[in-house]
Amino acid sequence: MKRIIPLILVFIFMLSLNINAQSIDIEFGVKSGANYSQFTPDLIVDGVKFANYKGKLGYYLGGFFES
Repeated sequence: MKRIIPLILVFIFMLSLNINAQSIDIEFGVKSGANYSQFTPDLIVDGVKFANYKGKLGYYLGGFFES
């Protein structure tokens, strides 16, 4: 009997921690941005340049939802 009461108290404490860990906050929003990539390999064979890469501008747009 002496060991059951502390075990019950520990069990109730653990349940209260679990209940408080749950949140009801809901967040949502938009993410956007730009990206500039440039790929310039050294593709030179016998002094002749075979590739001339230029930069490319891109963008992204997205959303998020957290609960």
